[in-house]
Amino acid sequence: KIGLFNPATGVFKEFKVPTVRSNPMDLAVDRKGNVWFIENDANQIGRFNPVANEFREFEIPTPKSHPAKVALSPEGILWFTELEGNNIGAFDTATGKFREYAIPTKHSQPWGINLDSKGNVWFTEAQGNRLGRLAPRTGDIEEIKIPGNPSVPNELVVDHKGVVWFCKRTSHQLVRYTPSTKAFKEYTIPTKSVPEGMTVDKKGWIWICEKKGNRLAVFNPANETFTEFDPATKEGQPFDVAIDASGTLWFVDALTSHIGKLDPSKIKTDESSLSIRFKPPRNLFKRE
Repeated sequence: KIGLFNPATGVFKEFKVPTVRSNPMDLAVDRKGNVWFIENDANQIGRFNPVANEFREFEIPTPKSHPAKVALSPEGILWFTELEGNNIGAFDTATGKFREYAIPTKHSQPWGINLDSKGNVWFTEAQGNRLGRLAPRTGDIEEIKIPGNPSVPNELVVDHKGVVWFCKRTSHQLVRYTPSTKAFKEYTIPTKSVPEGMTVDKKGWIWICEKKGNRLAVFNPANETFTEFDPATKEGQPFDVAIDASGTLWFVDALTSHIGKLDPSKIKTDESSLSIRFKPPRNLFKRE
């Protein structure tokens, strides 16, 4: 199903995807309000029009590719990773046409994906232990070996400066890659939990879901400081996170089936270089 939550009314709506057991995963919303999403088990890209209450599905050319994550360009190209297909896919939302780009490293299992301001497509290779960059104009793919032991890099974001950030699942780290200097820098997350969903806010702070630790973490690149937050639930698994136009942080809890809300405007962070944990007041977090 595709879920819709209205913060103003607190009302949920659910819409059943036509293909049974399609396993919808990541999604993006275009300028017209259409919802584009991955059907991991059905090997399809889905589109939901909330106004017409209408679904449409598009079959990915590579069979059993197991699409994982998406990123939507300003031009309306939906980029996605193919976990088992070992491709980076591009779907033109205007024409309905696909194009696929083979990753040089075999069985790399591409996962996280995002775009920089120049239109470059960045992605992680969970098993290839590499960071990838695809140039859309030429289709060329550059692979950059990640330092250290293989650690299953997963989610990825690009900040407004063009710096690439991604997480290492097994070593519990946030990693910064600066394309201009080709330099990596690693930061160990204070609670050694499994990092999952991540996003970047307007200030350039990096937000991370700590799935196994039941916490949200934010990293301030200016002073290289982590701050961790204990949500309202004693037991939970924050799995993915997004920021709305007002700057409010929304996250989903995979264990309790809740949506959580955090108001960053009420946060006061320590300006020292120390990593800290913060037990927020009750009005900071809200469960929906």
